Parts: sequence; C-alpha cells; structure tokens
Amino acid sequence: MQDGWERIKEHTLHTASGEHRALTKLTIVNSISWAPYELGPIIACASSDGKISVLSFQSKHFKSPHLTSDDGSTEASIFPAHGTGANAVSWAPSVISTTEPQPGLVPQKRFVSAGSDNLIRIWTFDDDAKKWAEEEVIRGHEDWVRDVAWAPNIGLPGMYIASASQVSQLRQWSLPDP
Repeated sequence: MQDGWERIKEHTLHTASGEHRALTKLTIVNSISWAPYELGPIIACASSDGKISVLSFQSKHFKSPHLTSDDGSTEASIFPAHGTGANAVSWAPSVISTTEPQPGLVPQKRFVSAGSDNLIRIWTFDDDAKKWAEEEVIRGHEDWVRDVAWAPNIGLPGMYIASASQVSQLRQWSLPDP
C-alpha cells in the first residue's frame, strides 16, 4: 500500500524477442487504455514486442454489471498486431449509431492500434470465435505511428480517429455512417 493505493494485479505477458531482445533485454509496454465503462473492466496494452494484450478482470475491486464473478481472475488475450512494435491503443465508443436496418444504437467492442510498421489497425471482438480479429488497416503514414485516439463521438455522424507519426504528422481519419 502506498499513499492509499493498493496494487491488485500485475500483468507480465509481453516478452522481448529477436533484435529488440538483443538490444534492450526487455519489452516495453508503450500504451494502455481502459475500455468504456459499458464494456466492463477491460484494459488493452500495446507493447514493443509488436503484440497487443486485452485483459478482462473479474474482481470485487471493479463494480460493474458485466462481471460474472469476483474471484480475482483475469482473462487475457495476447496476439501479434504490429511486427516491429505496437505503440498505442485507443478504444472506440461502446455503441455506434446506425440507420440500417432501423435507427438505433448497436454495441461494439473495438479499438484501434498504432504501430512501428507505419500502420493503424482496427480490431473487433468476434463473439462467435471468442477472439480479437483485425477488421481494417489504415495506411497513410510514412513513418512510425506513435499515437492514436478514437473520438468519443456518440451522437455525431460517422466515426473519427486521429493519429500522430514519428515525423510530426497529425492526421485525422473519418468514416461516414458505419
């Protein structure tokens, strides 16, 4: 316990490999992001090993209607995302507004990642397969994509993502009504 803060979990699934291991002997977690409240206690992590991990917590420390138990367990999914390093993650809003087949809000479990491969990748959770799947790749940066942010645009038409690159480029991306 430190100044009232208690460590309740530690995640160490990312490991260095290849040239990165030879140079640094360690893996760096570059970015973490909590999912929107409506999705429950979930964290996405981007790491220098090129992988992304998504952790779902079952704990009395998280007061959420999505918990199936409070046994302290963690479900972890880790997968390759950006071969030369994953730099950032950002969650999409928990619902999207649709007009087809009828107007309304549709829940979604999605996030965007940025990588040292100069790419932005959108990931979605496949409920049937129970795993994360790449939905789309956005190209357009000439160098490492250092950061990415999905706009909390509930109620706005379309979706918006911003990205920042190694060479001082800030780009905005939009997708009209999904």
